[in-house]
Amino acid sequence: MSISQLHCAIRNSQLRWRCEALSTLQTSVFLAILVLVTVRTLIFRRVAVSTAPAATALGVGSGTVLVCLIFLPFAWGANVADLGMLHNLAGIGAGLVKGALLTALLVAQQQLIGRSLSATTYVFPVALGAIAVLDVIMFGSAISVRGMFAISVLFLSGVGFMIFGHLGAMSFGDKKRFSFMIAAVVGFACCDKIGIPASGWYIYLLYTGLGNFLSAAVLKRHRVHVGVSTWLIIALCWAIPELFFSFALSDILPVSYGYLAISLRVPLLMLIASFVFKEGQAAGQLAFGVLSLVGTIPLLFK
Repeated sequence: MSISQLHCAIRNSQLRWRCEALSTLQTSVFLAILVLVTVRTLIFRRVAVSTAPAATALGVGSGTVLVCLIFLPFAWGANVADLGMLHNLAGIGAGLVKGALLTALLVAQQQLIGRSLSATTYVFPVALGAIAVLDVIMFGSAISVRGMFAISVLFLSGVGFMIFGHLGAMSFGDKKRFSFMIAAVVGFACCDKIGIPASGWYIYLLYTGLGNFLSAAVLKRHRVHVGVSTWLIIALCWAIPELFFSFALSDILPVSYGYLAISLRVPLLMLIASFVFKEGQAAGQLAFGVLSLVGTIPLLFK
């Protein structure tokens, strides 16, 4: 999944860790996000077997644009999308750049996910730590002892996963893809910092989809046939969760809890990768999954 509003989750979340229970609606949305992002990852692993990477990226981009355009009148009527922001150059630029980065990420992910679901899953927590470091270096954010601890845990868990985890048994090329995906996600956060305040999340998502579509069309040098059913699966499995997640974080669920739901998929997918796809040892997979949560939670709940 793309990481929309991630910088806001790290820097601007006003939520404190409390023992208060979420409302029934918030709990349902929290679980829905967890299920959607988990199932989407598993579906894209299956898609990778039969579809060219550039074609997958083209399906994601075209699907995002189409879904955003279909729901644009409703989003405008509900004050979710400000049509006056359609011409904001900062939002357009950030969205198009993020879309191009997303194309590159999807291509690398599809080349890797068929051999290691674990590696593609573990990109998120490691990238989260890198984004926190970038936030301090480039944007001058203060860092607490808790933040330093979280970043250290995420860095060490990433290095450990590359050496001792399932990625450690893979080729140098796959390790480079893993590192590139982390860099791409960090790039997402930089684009989000510019694009979301400039255009609002809905218009920004539309331009991200457009940038994704255009860059994938350039990358797709030769014609690759993709059936309508496959295109629908790719398009809807990417675009619908993105819309649902962004809308939920804007109106229903605190940002930190939204990213906690995404983070919880990491140990879940690590175990699925071990038991279903025979990647690594279950104990090691679970250990790296738990480490990712230990490093992630302090960054989300400040």
